[in-house]
Amino acid sequence: MPDVFKNVTSFLSANDFLIYKLTKKIITDTLNAEKFYFDANSKTYPKKILHHLQITDNNLPAVTDPGTLIGSLHNDVKKILSIHEDIAVIVSTYDAICALIGSSTYHEDELNNVCGTCSSYRILSKEKIPMKKSNLIIQNLLSENIYIIGGSNNLEGGVLEWAKECFYGDSYLKDDEFLYALIQSEAMESDLGANGLLFLPYLLGERMPFLDSDVRGVFFGVERFHTRKDIIRSVFEAMAFQAKLMIEEFEKNGYPVSV
Repeated sequence: MPDVFKNVTSFLSANDFLIYKLTKKIITDTLNAEKFYFDANSKTYPKKILHHLQITDNNLPAVTDPGTLIGSLHNDVKKILSIHEDIAVIVSTYDAICALIGSSTYHEDELNNVCGTCSSYRILSKEKIPMKKSNLIIQNLLSENIYIIGGSNNLEGGVLEWAKECFYGDSYLKDDEFLYALIQSEAMESDLGANGLLFLPYLLGERMPFLDSDVRGVFFGVERFHTRKDIIRSVFEAMAFQAKLMIEEFEKNGYPVSV
């Protein structure tokens, strides 16, 4: 929409927009900015990308460290919420990093896995090790003088949710509190290896540990004797192999993992 684009003053991600609505300040944190190729060392965005997009860094939020106090709620927000006291607004960062910090991961070789729709795998390191060709993301939490290494796959819990809807949705209520227990129980009734059935869980492509937006999910080796129990077992095993691949990605790049 060229007419809209030419009138835009600032491009904000969802969290930056919330900060703006709370404080009227256009600001983001370094780790979020790095998703858009911000260089934390030079504190700049790549000029070639800005030129290609026909914008300048003035069209992007100012960048500060996570944990920075940027002020209090704007008066308009206080009126809407009927709040009279000053409430501090602090810049945070994106969910995977907050989950890592909030889960009290301290040791450098400790792998942190936070699983939701996708699954985030991250470790901490006091030094930046030159990596081989890898999709692992290295981010520097400057305030703590430590590196955060890792990334997220496209789906993990989301694969299980899909399997629930696909293979159980016609027979059970979606909010049945016992449904996941049933799914797990059925998976355990199938033999290790799901009776030779393999599942590739790439329903939305993949980004970690390899990047391929075109790869898709596959059930391989399906035979007439296979049952729903084998199918759901193969889904669980596929998620386990995803975890194994992530661990191997850390270790082959010089970051040992204790599990």
